[in-house]
Amino acid sequence: MSSMGSTFESYRLGGTEVEHDVFDPQGRVDRNALLRVLMALADRWGVRNGSRLIDEAGGLDYADVSNKAEHGTPEFTNGRAGMLYEKAGSVRWAIVAHYLDVAMGRPPTTWILKTNTNYNGDSGGGNHLNFLMPGRSDTSLSDRSAAIEMLKTFVVTLELLVGAGVVIPRSRAKTRIQGENYGFAIGARGLHVVRYAGVANTSTADGNKPVFMDRYEPLADLDRFWRMMISGLDSNILPSVIVFKLDVLFLMAEMAIRGAITPIQLYEPVPLGSTETPGNVCRSMRKLSCDWKLHLSVAEGPAREMTAREIQLQYFGQADKYVHSQPEPDPDQLALLDQWRRLLDGFDTDEDIPMDCFGLSDWVTKAARLKRREEKAGRPLTYDEAERIQFDYHGYRFRAGQRCTPLRLALRYGYPGIWRDIVRAGSTPPQDTRAWGRGQAVKLRPTDLNADGWVSMKVPGMGAIRMDDPRVPVTEALRRQLLIWTRQALERQNGG
Repeated sequence: MSSMGSTFESYRLGGTEVEHDVFDPQGRVDRNALLRVLMALADRWGVRNGSRLIDEAGGLDYADVSNKAEHGTPEFTNGRAGMLYEKAGSVRWAIVAHYLDVAMGRPPTTWILKTNTNYNGDSGGGNHLNFLMPGRSDTSLSDRSAAIEMLKTFVVTLELLVGAGVVIPRSRAKTRIQGENYGFAIGARGLHVVRYAGVANTSTADGNKPVFMDRYEPLADLDRFWRMMISGLDSNILPSVIVFKLDVLFLMAEMAIRGAITPIQLYEPVPLGSTETPGNVCRSMRKLSCDWKLHLSVAEGPAREMTAREIQLQYFGQADKYVHSQPEPDPDQLALLDQWRRLLDGFDTDEDIPMDCFGLSDWVTKAARLKRREEKAGRPLTYDEAERIQFDYHGYRFRAGQRCTPLRLALRYGYPGIWRDIVRAGSTPPQDTRAWGRGQAVKLRPTDLNADGWVSMKVPGMGAIRMDDPRVPVTEALRRQLLIWTRQALERQNGG
């Protein structure tokens, strides 16, 4: 997106962390086996740093704290790039799984799932967005938590538009969309994030993740940046949904930094004997996930209750006013507003599954596939059958002669060149962030290089070459070193 005549474009920086799970019908593959294969392929795909791999795109592949296979994208500045780097990470894990199956002497049977938490939380995973925000300057906010307050209800109701959908046992919760043997919730993360949602916390007493986490971490110069993580989101599959989610959050975060949002406050009464505070949006998130047409209680405003669509319409109106108030409205943001409006129009329906959003919304597309499968079978689906369709929707597994379901969905719904772009993204870092310098250093792969993480490269005799500013693709020190490594690589190639 262009700058809209301000310095804020230089802060439009984000990255995602996507957790992947392993599905193996034979039960012979675990995540540790997958990680061992990745490390064995490190010379081909990147630089090993302990149990982590810095890849050629400047991203990071590793096991997270719960030992899931996770991909951290490089820093990016727009939703399309973020979508491609997310999918490149999923494809990388699928290729690793293929190598593992070959090593075990069996046909491809291992699926890599772009995970979404089920009702019990035992499938784990999700999608976390990290925004690098202005720290001690260039902001009208005196308190960082004010930005979170502005975004709280927006993010909670955003799952209406970008929920990935999840199959749950019907006995566990009453849902608006359900079969005879299963229930269907629109936002898997909404069932998992159950405490302190919308409050700036670094941790919680019971291990549940809040929707927002306000962190100081060594990802950037602490005098100029702070990191905001949004964890209450699903791992989407359809490219247009991923791009929309990232770009609309960039826009709203920018508005929050500028104090340009009048937030809507959700209100949830405190249960008798509970120590929670009123306004905990977790309950609203959970209710919305089970029934997208439900009226949510609001503490202020002319109406005491509003649907998620009505709330999103309010935020859309504020965003529309903000974008058009600029001297030269950003064309990409205008296109984003048009997509947002079309989605909201599609959800203005009496249907439980709004078919105007088929192919535009992951949860709608998945729910419709379940219903169509039942119609084709002429009988209700069992819970196991419905869950298997869900796994197929999210599963990356390459078979002979056809691509995995997520890429086939992408091809079907408006992205004919996605395979080419994913392959390119897997080895090409963004040119407008420090990921470029990190990725170029990894691509040259001198044997003595140690990628120390997001911020520095350790070179014997030189110490650490630091890249403190994520907006700068390459520092002078790293540029000089890259020239040396390039010359050495050419000499080796020419037999010198």
